[in-house]
Amino acid sequence: MKTLRTSMALCLIFIAISTQAQTQHALLIGISQYKEVTPLQFADRDAVAFAEFLKTQQVPEDNIKLFLNENATRFNIVDELYNTSQTLKKGDRFYFYFGGHGDLEARIGYENSLLLLYNSFKKSYFQGNEYLQLSELKIWFNDLTKKGVEVVFIADACHSGGLIGGKEGNTKTQKALQESWANITKILSCKSDEFSLEGKQWGGGRGIFSYHLVNGLTGRADANKDQKVTLAELSNYLTTNVLREANPNIQTPVILGNNTQFLSKVSKEGLAKLADYEKRT
Repeated sequence: MKTLRTSMALCLIFIAISTQAQTQHALLIGISQYKEVTPLQFADRDAVAFAEFLKTQQVPEDNIKLFLNENATRFNIVDELYNTSQTLKKGDRFYFYFGGHGDLEARIGYENSLLLLYNSFKKSYFQGNEYLQLSELKIWFNDLTKKGVEVVFIADACHSGGLIGGKEGNTKTQKALQESWANITKILSCKSDEFSLEGKQWGGGRGIFSYHLVNGLTGRADANKDQKVTLAELSNYLTTNVLREANPNIQTPVILGNNTQFLSKVSKEGLAKLADYEKRT
């Protein structure tokens, strides 16, 4: 009997340790107001909404780093990437969310694809360094996956904004985003040659992609009613709703990764808040 109790105790300790190891961290960026670049409307609100969703998934508030508008600087973000990369362990999940402008410095290929930060220059991005190159993010994320960290990269970066790269810059940036990065889940707002839409008709002022992303992960994408949302369910939900509501424009979300991947638990509290909001609007 004593041996049985000891075994059960050890088993419970192992379960407790395993559960503690499954932590989630997030680095979220939302830039509506740029210092020089054409502003957006609701990218900052979208990032805040994603942070609120993460809280419904019991992600500790200290593990959610949110950089909005003037706080979305290269120093802040790279510093946080470094600090978080030192904290993350095998089995952890890391969300990287970017809402803002994406563009090219030169219209020659994908290697100059950039996510523009608050202090980006308007006419020549490379005069400064206030951007994130997709190539450097790929290195950061690959290093994390080698440690056994689950990386979910979400980007709503291809808005119509009169940037120096023009339509070609938008197209090539989106194509660069859509490149498959081994073992990294990507959830992107649109295909190449498309723009991400935003407006007050979505959540009182949101991007259409972010609005349905959060709604879907909260529980509306749970097609089989098992109280879980997988990547495949989210993909179907996003594609159906974004395509329909973007009409007469075309915006097609892109989801890359393992379709069976578990993304979220259905949040009854979150669904109740969504329903209450919709009754009042």
